[in-house]
Amino acid sequence: MNDADCFDASHGFAMRRAARYISKLYERHLKAAALTPTQFAILGRLSGGEKLTFCELADTLLLDRTTLVRAASALRRARLVRAEATSNDARTLHFALTDEGRAAHRAARPLWDAAQQELEREFGRERAQGLRRELLELAKLGRR
Repeated sequence: MNDADCFDASHGFAMRRAARYISKLYERHLKAAALTPTQFAILGRLSGGEKLTFCELADTLLLDRTTLVRAASALRRARLVRAEATSNDARTLHFALTDEGRAAHRAARPLWDAAQQELEREFGRERAQGLRRELLELAKLGRR
């Protein structure tokens, strides 16, 4: 195989291209809510009423520190998320949704649903669901 063929045979390159396509699709839909896909994921994760630390959020969303800091900071500035120190340790912040954050998540949910539906329409519902299952399994390898 020559070097030019390596790109087409590369699992990593194919994943990056697919990830860019999917990111752009969700960005396009969520733009109307002035949210990025990462911000929407944070709001969604906190929508259950749980208060999570920075590390817990990063862990459950599989986000690196820089990405989470940037997204969470924007949500805090917009007053969609608040950070509270615990009584045990003032250095540990717990993130929670504000009332505005809950409303923003509810308003953005139909946009996210539309992105899901577009992907399933374009790629095929069963294929998209199968791909998601496989990608989640693959992501588990990174948690070892």
